[in-house]
Amino acid sequence: MRIVLPISVALLCACSSERPAQTFTMSTEGSTVVRSAVVTRVSDITTQQAAAVHEVTVRFDNGDERGYSAEPGENFHVGDKVKVATSKGVTRISR
Repeated sequence: MRIVLPISVALLCACSSERPAQTFTMSTEGSTVVRSAVVTRVSDITTQQAAAVHEVTVRFDNGDERGYSAEPGENFHVGDKVKVATSKGVTRISR
């Protein structure tokens, strides 16, 4: 009885204590994330070097809006459905 009681108390204390918080570490390094979006705004911006840059604002399926610089030669229009792909920190927009 002397051995059983301390073991029982230890088991009960372990069962009643809170679980430790789980921590998750996520990384997208080396992977590609592709999201669908709709173009909501297209702006032409002239830089100090006099080069025109197209800034495209998109709305993702979850409602978030983000702005990106478009590749030279890419023409986007409001309402275009696009894919936003991010790989190794580089984001590209395509139809």
